[in-house]
Amino acid sequence: MTIKDDPGKPLPLSCASVPSVVAMMLEQLEARAADDILEIGAGTGYNAALLAELVASGSGTTVDIDPTSPCTPERARGP
Repeated sequence: MTIKDDPGKPLPLSCASVPSVVAMMLEQLEARAADDILEIGAGTGYNAALLAELVASGSGTTVDIDPTSPCTPERARGP
């Protein structure tokens, strides 16, 4: 999924990776429960939500250039 704030612009505002690619990246990260994670480029927030589950007793921070993006793992994970 790719989101553009202006379809006439050449670069997307954000995009989501295929779930199998996200799973592979998270496996390679080898995150542990107490790790502190910084993710640059929140996109849809899907990866941030997964990271929040993986580092439940640690902390996760994710940022994005788009101010409407779910910019924290807690917001991405939901209630």
